[in-house]
Amino acid sequence: MARKKREKELKPNITVRLDRRTIITVRDHSKLEFWKEKYPGLEILEESYESEDDSEKETEKPKKPKKPPVK
Repeated sequence: MARKKREKELKPNITVRLDRRTIITVRDHSKLEFWKEKYPGLEILEESYESEDDSEKETEKPKKPKKPPVK
């Protein structure tokens, strides 16, 4: 019997600049509040939503061509 497909859950990607050199990506608004306490002058650069499946695809390494067998 086939399994029921799960709905894709979107997770936020929040790119934040803490200071002039440091840029981080936060996945949760509670974590963003944590960083706001430590860095009151932080700047939110970008906020987007990404599904779990999309994040896994981005982290895959490119495939290397196979070397021919040595004789």
